[in-house]
Amino acid sequence: MKTIRKFVCNLFIVFLTACNFASSTPLSPAKENPTSSLPQPNSTEPPSLTGSADIIFSNGMILTMDDGNPSAEAIAIQGNKILEVGTNAEVFKQQGPATLMIDLEERTLVPGFIDTHQHRIINGPGAFGYGSPAPFLQAALEQGLTTIDELYTDESHLDTLRALDQAGELPLRVNAYLPVNENSDVGRLFDPYYETYTPGQMVSPHVRVAGLKVFTDFNNATVLLWKQADLNAFLLKEHQKGWQLAVKTVSTHSMEMIVKAFEYIESVDPGVLGRRGRLEHALFISPNQIARIKHLGLIPVINFNNPGQLVGISDIDAFIAREPQASYTPWSSLVQAGIPIASCSGFPSLYADEPTGAPFGSPIHLVYQAVTRVGNLGTQPEPWMMSEAITAEDALRALTIGGAYANFQDDTVGSLTPGKLADMVILSDNPLSVSVPEINNIKVLMTMIDGKVEFCSAGFAALCPSAAIESVPTISTARPISNSINLTSQATISASAFLPESPAAYAIDGDIETIWNSGSGPRQWIRFEFAVPRSISAIRLTVSQFPAGYSVHRVWDGDTEDTVQMLYEFGGNTQDGQILEIQFPAPIENVRILYVITTESSSWVAWREIEVIGE
Repeated sequence: MKTIRKFVCNLFIVFLTACNFASSTPLSPAKENPTSSLPQPNSTEPPSLTGSADIIFSNGMILTMDDGNPSAEAIAIQGNKILEVGTNAEVFKQQGPATLMIDLEERTLVPGFIDTHQHRIINGPGAFGYGSPAPFLQAALEQGLTTIDELYTDESHLDTLRALDQAGELPLRVNAYLPVNENSDVGRLFDPYYETYTPGQMVSPHVRVAGLKVFTDFNNATVLLWKQADLNAFLLKEHQKGWQLAVKTVSTHSMEMIVKAFEYIESVDPGVLGRRGRLEHALFISPNQIARIKHLGLIPVINFNNPGQLVGISDIDAFIAREPQASYTPWSSLVQAGIPIASCSGFPSLYADEPTGAPFGSPIHLVYQAVTRVGNLGTQPEPWMMSEAITAEDALRALTIGGAYANFQDDTVGSLTPGKLADMVILSDNPLSVSVPEINNIKVLMTMIDGKVEFCSAGFAALCPSAAIESVPTISTARPISNSINLTSQATISASAFLPESPAAYAIDGDIETIWNSGSGPRQWIRFEFAVPRSISAIRLTVSQFPAGYSVHRVWDGDTEDTVQMLYEFGGNTQDGQILEIQFPAPIENVRILYVITTESSSWVAWREIEVIGE
């Protein structure tokens, strides 16, 4: 009988130390037969792999937000861009010998989320008493955000963003909107510091000066900050300089001033219709204004956490009473009118620590709120508010391609379209197919920005190609372990299958240039039987694998065939020449039979060398 069955092992991964293994821990005894349901060897040669993709995701629901190709079976990434999106047959043509093949396991992949109006970086630290924005940036990644818009970025704030980026602490894309006047009951105009910059200027790799922020009202629109003629003249002047204008409005009164100002600009320059003026918050919009907004090409940037999060606030109730009927948060009316909308959280405004489900201000929580109109901490909307709820698909569009469109970035992000940047998120479930209550329980499992994994949820390393292979490592001789010897030469070896030119003996001949090749995909095994019981201190496996990708390898041992049980499992992204090694803290005794079984692999099952170290 074995003296040790539960222990902690040290796993050494030679050459590819960045490789993430989803499961590389000892396992308790299992009753499964290690050699059941084995396929027979293939008589054909492996298919030629000539594609150039670095990563291919497949076997999931891929929601592209691309009207020309709304959903797909697979997506290929090359470098920091999307190479191909489509059927498996179309995308797998891009597979090459070094392509990482990621099995989504029926999960959902969507474009990276975009929060088009928030203040995480600039206001977050002060609001929560933190010394830096790092916790908010990490939380944003964990929530699937890949682009955020900072809607009050003055010159000092811009310096802060640049410093973060230069220090390598700003992984997200940031669009900075520069305020032109105070957010106060006076609304004093600032000196035009923003003239130092040009519209769309990249001031650092991740920070872009996107436009100007204009305040038009204050204190729930009880104070209007402009006269109509002054607003007309100011917006026209900045429009003519090429600036995108993001204008704050929370009432039909300020909305009317803004719409009239853009109509004035149109009378001077009809080109304004394509300049995507933004209506920040757009809390109240009348039906007449909706029609004019559509004509002018204006984009409402709306808080999906409203109206629910404002229910029961007395001054908001008074505000609603002052405004025209049917003008409050008319999100569905905007969608039905064919007006592109973008969504925002307004973080940290009205923050609440949600005890269950998705966090406050997270894109998943915003989708849930858009559908249910539920507010903070589960506050229920008034029944009359439900007629303006929108669908989960409309909400997803607003948080992806809608946000990109509002930022003039829809040519590079916002949808999963070939040629666009590889910003994407893996979700635990599909927001378009789960029940409405379950939307709020969807988890973000991976966030990728520019082709690089910036967040990987614990336990889901298999979904995260953070070990993307830049070059195939040079294969070298394995290092010795203590004074033990390699026992494989003293074992009888057999295999589930092999090609005639690649027999099982090649896995133990001491030559890493020769390969045992089963000639078939998983599930395949190689078996060692010792004439007398052995004590094993380590196992070293040298991988043979084309293409690189996710694999699972299990080690089974026992003193008879009837007592064989699982000892260890490797699971993660592997590549040719990589060494997987287990060193046991205490020897495994009484081993007469040992299996190495591959249950998942992106290629035919093969090994360059297997070493069983012991006495």
